[in-house]
Amino acid sequence: MSLNDAAKAAAVKKVTLLDESFARFAVRATLAGVYLCIGTAFAGVVGQAVNGVAPGLGAVAFALFFGVGLFAILLLGADLATGNMMYMVYAASNKHVAWGKAFYLLLITTIFNLAGAIIFAAIMAMSAKFADLDPSHLLVTVSEGKLIKSPQGMLVEAIAANFVVNMGIVGAIFAKDAASKFLSSSRSLALSWR
Repeated sequence: MSLNDAAKAAAVKKVTLLDESFARFAVRATLAGVYLCIGTAFAGVVGQAVNGVAPGLGAVAFALFFGVGLFAILLLGADLATGNMMYMVYAASNKHVAWGKAFYLLLITTIFNLAGAIIFAAIMAMSAKFADLDPSHLLVTVSEGKLIKSPQGMLVEAIAANFVVNMGIVGAIFAKDAASKFLSSSRSLALSWR
């Protein structure tokens, strides 16, 4: 199956699921937000631990493990807004899906991705690992680094990050097994993080 055929099939499948079972689609989108936060939390804990042993290398460890969330999304079939943006733009521009339907699917995906992320973050904020992060914790410094950028810098970084996430998704389309999907998703993200 070619990439075009795979993208068309995925886009049509997503739109069909949204039309036939809004609840199932919403759960899949919510879980994508949860999985992405699980990957970020895991990468943050690993990165902080590495920083304790080898100062300065925590960010590298974070980058290497950040892809765990994307891997979970790909392996478990959740709906991430980033991937759906790629599929819906492709499908709408090739007239496989109407633009209105594509934008509606993206809106629903984004809302439920955010809901999943907020739910998981609220739970983690009460956990022993994350309840009292000090200002020197890797997750705090990474977050601060993202927030102090100019709006233009944020936009460019967001575009580049989404491109790399979609590279991982496209790679996973052609992956034959779970190990290949893991390498596709984690390697792509590790290369983009800084």
